[in-house]
Amino acid sequence: MAKQTKTAVKKETSKASAKKTSRKKPTRSFKKGFNRTMADSLWKFVLGNPEHKDWTLDVFKTFCKSDCDDPNDLTILTIDNAVFVNLKNDVSFIVGNTMCLCEHQTTVNPNMPIRCLPYVGMNAAKVIELFRIRVFSELEQWFPTIKCLCFYCGRKDVEEERILRLSDICAKNSDPESDVDLRVRMVNIRPGSRPQYTESCKPLTDYAWFIEAARNRADKLGDPAKGADAAIDAMSDDNILKPFLLAHRAEVTMKFSNEYDEEQYWNDVWEDGIEVGRNEGKIEGKIEGKIEGKIEILADLVESGDLSLSAAAKKLGVTVPTFKKKLKE
Repeated sequence: MAKQTKTAVKKETSKASAKKTSRKKPTRSFKKGFNRTMADSLWKFVLGNPEHKDWTLDVFKTFCKSDCDDPNDLTILTIDNAVFVNLKNDVSFIVGNTMCLCEHQTTVNPNMPIRCLPYVGMNAAKVIELFRIRVFSELEQWFPTIKCLCFYCGRKDVEEERILRLSDICAKNSDPESDVDLRVRMVNIRPGSRPQYTESCKPLTDYAWFIEAARNRADKLGDPAKGADAAIDAMSDDNILKPFLLAHRAEVTMKFSNEYDEEQYWNDVWEDGIEVGRNEGKIEGKIEGKIEGKIEILADLVESGDLSLSAAAKKLGVTVPTFKKKLKE
């Protein structure tokens, strides 16, 4: 789509917001109780829980090639107020000479290096304080190696691994090149995508199974809480997380519901944007009835990772291949 058109859409949407145009309030019940900054994610609750450092250590050993076997050697560093987009879904810790920063995503987000940059800085500050590193000393100080991992467990089929670099996002024509770079290793943990890790990292495998099972059941039942409940009931006895999830069933269903509702939240954002455009009377010369305007907004949401491709296609009332074709027109 033409760049000028996207700019026009954004400008008009911003104008409409600034004027506080009155518009119909979303009526979906979940949105009234959906606090975008209120809760730790299920990911952090399960795999960043101090009560189960052994699960976190298994993740570290699998992806950072460590032979450490004592969970007590793992120090959790997770920043309490590090909120990214809507949920605190970070898990960070130190084992030996390595600091590992992990995030869980249900969408493919090419901007992870940007998101992780301040997160790395906050954790580095915590390490400096925790280990009393003398940054002004004339003697070289100890500092851990930093590993950044992003575990993907969304609806979309993606490659097993992808390396995301900050330098690939920075302006291509910058001269001189940036002196700062950050690399994030994105790992696909969807069930069946990484069979080699089934035994070596069972907590992660069982977590991915639960997320997909709960999501599929939520789609079918039309209720994320019921979907999470049904997934817990369907867990096999050899699922290492089963006792924990059963013991914390209410909290687990609440956290899963918040995350599941995020896609619905962005659907409402899109609907509000359309309504603002109608009230203003501009956005592609009155967006009402113009399919191009709808595609522009959907394209922006998909590109930013705020809406899945399948959800965007469904919103437009077309198949995914047809939606992809329209994006190229």
